[in-house]
Amino acid sequence: MSPEENPAPPAARDTKKRLSREIVLSAALALVDSEGLDALTMRRLGQQLGRDPMGLYRYAENRAALLDGVSELVLNELAIFPDDPDWQAQLRRIAHDLRDLALRHPNVVPLLVTRPLSTPWACGRWGHCGRWNRSCPC
Repeated sequence: MSPEENPAPPAARDTKKRLSREIVLSAALALVDSEGLDALTMRRLGQQLGRDPMGLYRYAENRAALLDGVSELVLNELAIFPDDPDWQAQLRRIAHDLRDLALRHPNVVPLLVTRPLSTPWACGRWGHCGRWNRSCPC
């Protein structure tokens, strides 16, 4: 029987969801949350997503970029309002939000305190950090 006579069911044709950077980073964060930072490898992430690990390099060029992306994803949960005139209240709110973030993602905390925020996202998010961080590329 040829494939034209017995086509695959519609559900079987598109079982793989199209990947995006957000999907890959969310899966990486889920892996870190459940198994820790040491478990995060391209091979393990590929297994979790049901994909060839080599295909993940389109979304993160190496493990370091993957870790930067996980940091960005977690820190994106913080609400920062740079134009707020009440800096003390904002600082207090950020401290509470950081605590909540650390409770939600305890395995990511070592990553956040040991890796510098020198990605282009971090520079844009936290302002032009070249003033206080000499290693910032911006």
